[in-house]
Amino acid sequence: MPDEVRARILEKIPMGRFGRPEEIAQAVAFLISNGDYITGQVITIDGGMYT
Repeated sequence: MPDEVRARILEKIPMGRFGRPEEIAQAVAFLISNGDYITGQVITIDGGMYT
């Protein structure tokens, strides 16, 4: 990704950084271990970009 495009995207993310694969994995692990009663939800992991 060109630096210019990367900078424009980062400006839109309130947390000021891209997410890490480990952060996605943590959400998946939570759902696997504790999500037996969670249905019909969308879990957005985007650093606040689309709130």
